[in-house]
Amino acid sequence: MAVFNNCISEWRSQIMCLAIIGVVAYHWQINFETTAIPVLSRFLYMGYLGVDVFLICSGFGLVFSYPLHSLKDFYRRRYIKILPLFALFQVLKLALTYYLGDNFSFCDVLCRFSTLSLFLDTSHITEWYINMLVWLYLLFPLIYRFVSSCGIWSVLLTACVSLSILYGFTVGGIMASILLRLPVFVMGVYFGIHHDDIKRLWAVSIVGLAIAFAGNMSGFYSLFTLNEITTMYWAGPFMTVFFALVLSVAGCRAGFMESIGRHTLEIYLANILANDFCLYYVKEVAGNIQAQIFYFLLTILLSVAFMFINRLLQSFLRVKCC
Repeated sequence: MAVFNNCISEWRSQIMCLAIIGVVAYHWQINFETTAIPVLSRFLYMGYLGVDVFLICSGFGLVFSYPLHSLKDFYRRRYIKILPLFALFQVLKLALTYYLGDNFSFCDVLCRFSTLSLFLDTSHITEWYINMLVWLYLLFPLIYRFVSSCGIWSVLLTACVSLSILYGFTVGGIMASILLRLPVFVMGVYFGIHHDDIKRLWAVSIVGLAIAFAGNMSGFYSLFTLNEITTMYWAGPFMTVFFALVLSVAGCRAGFMESIGRHTLEIYLANILANDFCLYYVKEVAGNIQAQIFYFLLTILLSVAFMFINRLLQSFLRVKCC
């Protein structure tokens, strides 16, 4: 059993690769009307599960990194990896916003760079996952202690609080997605702490399924379907384990998959920029087919550029900060 559980850690990069492919496919499907075939359309739409897999893998990975470093070093390593590239991304996105003719104030700029836009204005925050990740990194020491102390009850308590806020304050949009996914991150932390016990892993997946089913039967969820809630709380963790098992059995150590999995941040941000440019400009000017072609080309080109730039930024900042 221990060997099986360790597969998640061993194949984490490949799992992240499959997750980012799903996210790119999801953005492609919902924004460019890619196919009229119901089965294929639904399959591409399910790519949103990639975010849940990201959260599971992030929580899982942080559990192993956190005890090895001082608190200061933990934060420094996390934020050196994400914040410089995120700042560059925001500069490019503001430039794109200006190019498309939209106005923004100094307050808008401040909120975007500080990630406070996640709480103040979620109407145009397509990069909400990165904003969420910044705050999860900040709060991780508390989350780690919470999960270590409460065990599986931490998942139930987080779900109850998140869903109570959703129901009591009728939160919608991106903030609703964030609140619903907080328990998924807690699941990832729980998996990491108990990575050597397969029974605990399946137990927390079943708990997630029970929360989803009970909430839907009671009419608690009005913003999401049973299928969406179920995938957030159950299929995401299940798919993480399933991917690990399949990759382990197949022995698929493709170097390109591992490389892609190690650069999901760069690919995600590149895809957001490519998606916004193609959806709001190319599609309007040149048409849907051309927009889809540019969507993939820009995602690839910007991803490569971001990988190169982020490597330079991290090397420079690590020298300065050490």
